[in-house]
Amino acid sequence: MEPFMARLIERRLLSGNQSTKRVYHLAFAINPRCIAYQPGDALAVFPKNSSSAVERVITHIENGVAIAQDLQQNYCLQHLTEKFCSELRQRLSPEACARWDQLGRDLSLPDLLEQFSEVHFTGAELLSLLKPLRPRLYSITSSQRAYPSQIQLIVAEVAYPNSWGKITYGVASHYLCETLNVGDEARVAVIRSKFKLPENDTAAVIMIGPGTGIAPFRSFLQERAARHSHGSHWLFFGDQHRREHFYYQQELEAWQKKGVLTRLDLAFSRDQDYKIYVQDRMREHAAELWRWIDEGAYIYVCGDAARMAVDVETQLLKIVHKQGEIVDPEEYLKRLKRAGRYQRDVY
Repeated sequence: MEPFMARLIERRLLSGNQSTKRVYHLAFAINPRCIAYQPGDALAVFPKNSSSAVERVITHIENGVAIAQDLQQNYCLQHLTEKFCSELRQRLSPEACARWDQLGRDLSLPDLLEQFSEVHFTGAELLSLLKPLRPRLYSITSSQRAYPSQIQLIVAEVAYPNSWGKITYGVASHYLCETLNVGDEARVAVIRSKFKLPENDTAAVIMIGPGTGIAPFRSFLQERAARHSHGSHWLFFGDQHRREHFYYQQELEAWQKKGVLTRLDLAFSRDQDYKIYVQDRMREHAAELWRWIDEGAYIYVCGDAARMAVDVETQLLKIVHKQGEIVDPEEYLKRLKRAGRYQRDVY
């Protein structure tokens, strides 16, 4: 992984104004003579903590100004180590420890130092107790054939209330969506992936990616369109509301009209009285889906590992068993995986 500096040249809101979540499209300028990537690759982003969070910390640290830059670029201020928590408890009175337990254990470093200002750390002590700030990986949502001098991302800003009732922001998503200004440079690196299109341009492709899981599939479609592929493409996409969360709607519908996108099945879970998810659309079109698979289609899944990917695989197993009359559907999917015909990019 070789980091380089990329300049942010565009950031626009993709989610609707009434949406409770904010999802952005970002574009970074790159030098195509030096930087190359393929559809399916990821971009590692080296985030920085916000200046306000760092200020809140150094106010309570002996000679804190000396470690301000280090804190901003190199150390995690949110997810605290057991070593730090143990050291802090040793310095607190029993009453303060009880108050901490009542507040909850998911507070960030700035929150804790403000709540327990009676405790003092030197800069060196504090840095020895924190974990490093790691890069975050985002699936690239552009093809370099279509955008030779850009890398594009789709990013959902992470924000949630902690047990104290304060809003906590995801470090990397807040950095990309709020802190970084258009024109600023970010430290990034291209991460090669095995999540790849088939070499055969005539092979059919089934893509299942709700929410920001659409990222690699937009790059797939851009790539296939640029290569004038004759393969068929079927996308299952969904989110909460069509009006607020139909990301890249105009592009997808344009690809449909041109025949680049053969089929587009949508599942907006909260636009009706009952929930509809991508796996429900798969079930509705089980016979046709099996026909594509049986004729050699490649299957790709991108998105949430804990629920969506599990539900999608469960539905796939049912389709293989019922529509294909396969006695051992799990072994069948294993064979597809070994052949590179069933790939997942889940997180």
